[in-house]
Amino acid sequence: LTLAAQTYDPEVRKFIMDILGEIRSKKALPCVMKAIEDENENVRLAAVEALGKIGGLEAEQKLMELVNSGNDLVVRFSALHLLGKSGKPLPSEMIERLLKERMFRRAVFEVLGESLSVQSVNFLMEGITDSAKSARQSAIHSLAKIYEKDNSGELRERIERKLKAVINNQNLHLLMEFMQSDHTHIRRDALLLLSLLDNTEVLHYLFSLSLDSSISDDLALVLERLHRRRTDWFKKHLDKEQKEIQEAVKRLLQEELGILSLTAEAKLELSDDEFKEIRDR
Repeated sequence: LTLAAQTYDPEVRKFIMDILGEIRSKKALPCVMKAIEDENENVRLAAVEALGKIGGLEAEQKLMELVNSGNDLVVRFSALHLLGKSGKPLPSEMIERLLKERMFRRAVFEVLGESLSVQSVNFLMEGITDSAKSARQSAIHSLAKIYEKDNSGELRERIERKLKAVINNQNLHLLMEFMQSDHTHIRRDALLLLSLLDNTEVLHYLFSLSLDSSISDDLALVLERLHRRRTDWFKKHLDKEQKEIQEAVKRLLQEELGILSLTAEAKLELSDDEFKEIRDR
């Protein structure tokens, strides 16, 4: 394969890089490293991808080198994402340097969501107040991802604490604006972070969302969590809402609590056909 990679045909060279990446043998590294300088962009990108799949210290160092000092912008972006996929925290000085290049800010915030670390949380907190909306969106998505993945509770607590310090009533719009997005995933991410603020204004806003069926599942989970954490505060402010909103919130809570409290002792009389339909769904 490495001999065949010397062919004049760029499509074949690219295909060989793909195969070497799947084989993941470190013996292929010299060939792959050489292909990173190929005249054809598709071959270069396939070589970088192969480098990420082969892995190991030598491959990692090369990816770092490409991100830090490469001349090819597309290759730099690709190498950065591959380093992120490894889940290892990137060096702080590297992140700081990349964040000074405006075109890399969004990509860096995306990559930071791959590693569960205090360092990632700290940099992402800066990202949610970034002047560029696309960069803020990436930072919000990555923070929500870390919050949901963290089983230790340490990063969750840190995200909650720092979020309350960074977001106040004057800059709530930095999160609120994403609730108008057409993309369900970013609305879900913004909803999660908003629910961590324990802010009265945000709570009333969340109550108003109970009339929006498009995010009812995610909202039910958020409201149940808030109700459980600060019951008296929750009830006090819910009582101030219009009757329609009160009923909608209670319905969402009942649905969420109903799902959570379902036990094996619940008795359902089902025919075989009814059972099969539920199972299939």
